[in-house]
Amino acid sequence: MSDGGIAVERATIGRVLLGADWPRWMPARLAVRLRPRLPAIPILIAGLALWASVAVALLFVRGNPRDVLPLLVMFLAGLSIPGLALAIGGRVRKRTERELRRANAEMDRRVQQRTQALDEARQALLQSQRMEALAQLTGGIAHDFNNILTAITSSLEVAREATADARQRERLDRALEAARLGGLSVQQMLVFARKEPLHLQPIDINALVETTVAMFQRSCPENIALTLQLAGGPQWAIADATQVQTAILNLAVNARDAMPNGGRITFSTRREQRRNVGADATSFVCIVVADTGAGMSAEVQARAFEAFFSAGKTGKGTGPGLTMVNTAIQQMGGDATLVSQPGKGTVVRLWLPAADAVSPGAIADVEAPPPALRAADVQLIYVEDDPLVNATTAELLEREGFAVHAAADAAHALRLMDTHPDARALLIDVGLPGMNGFELATVARRSRPDLKVLFLSGHDCCNVKAPQPEDADTRYVVKPYRQQDLFTALRRLLAEPPK
Repeated sequence: MSDGGIAVERATIGRVLLGADWPRWMPARLAVRLRPRLPAIPILIAGLALWASVAVALLFVRGNPRDVLPLLVMFLAGLSIPGLALAIGGRVRKRTERELRRANAEMDRRVQQRTQALDEARQALLQSQRMEALAQLTGGIAHDFNNILTAITSSLEVAREATADARQRERLDRALEAARLGGLSVQQMLVFARKEPLHLQPIDINALVETTVAMFQRSCPENIALTLQLAGGPQWAIADATQVQTAILNLAVNARDAMPNGGRITFSTRREQRRNVGADATSFVCIVVADTGAGMSAEVQARAFEAFFSAGKTGKGTGPGLTMVNTAIQQMGGDATLVSQPGKGTVVRLWLPAADAVSPGAIADVEAPPPALRAADVQLIYVEDDPLVNATTAELLEREGFAVHAAADAAHALRLMDTHPDARALLIDVGLPGMNGFELATVARRSRPDLKVLFLSGHDCCNVKAPQPEDADTRYVVKPYRQQDLFTALRRLLAEPPK
């Protein structure tokens, strides 16, 4: 028998099994057509639950009811095995897709975080390399540049003493002040580069602000008004006077440059209690420098203390001044804050740890004048390898009345000591070629233990672990020095009894 392209032999058919995967409802249609021809033979449809259910429904209505049982068995089999597998597979697939999406999102987030961390590490490395380069550059040029400034300062002072012209003296005073500011800039760069220690001591902030403003007023245009609003009485703080003065000058110059059409700069001080600033201090002296200039945008203000970032125009300001101010103040245990609005000006606050108690004896010791001394009775051996500094400093000492024997290196100085055994003091440049200043002093004191030594250096050696610390027989003067500073240190040293 042939039906639908299928040949059927009645005698050999025991049951009919139809696959449910045929298209267009073929299993169910074929089962209905086969039933009249094969009334006694079970017809089974195997497959998915949908096809089996259709076949059951058709045969139950139009076929032999006895076919329902095996069809139900196949229906349940199709539902429980392929259908269940399909349902579970669908759920697993959806869950896998969700987990995959979450994993991809997590991977993207981690990649972004890792990329950001790498960028930050790269920027930190670049900043560290810049700082190291600045430290090496600053340390390398500080000695030579301070020697140049020392020669300039000494020559200007000699020229000033040689003239009686008031206008000429005024010009020379301005040149001396410029040289002094150049020396302060080098000192601040050394502090910023961690090459120079801070000399922390009690200082009267009010007196320092007054002196600094008077100094700045000489270079301030007439269309800019300077106002002082100082707290009553001395305001003592633990700080480095040179660095604080340089910080105030930096802020004043920045304020001046922000007001090309004129304005007002206000300098004020006050005592305040403040927490979470410095190591242990809670009481601070606050220095405020406020201007009525152009102000800063939020973006510029956020980077104002950042190294190598300049908020000013090219050729204006003091380069990394704000960065160096912030670094120096923080090294003193204080803090610096800045608030600015475009068109309304800028306010910078410097917080310095307050000195709660300063003994009158300590103040008197700092302010005491050097003892009287007949310079003509004192022989000095002066050692400096820079010919300009050697000549100008030797001239200053001779004009003061000292008998000076100058040398250019350690070997020459030792020969001078042999020929001038009455020399009372040895003035030595620390950075001598070959045998340095410390080594020369050690050798010289083997034969002259009572020899006074005054070290002259571009670095503040008295605050570091120098081979020969400061004591009754040893003192330090930082270049570039004014003649008065040099003479005062020398007279104090010579007046001290041997230890």
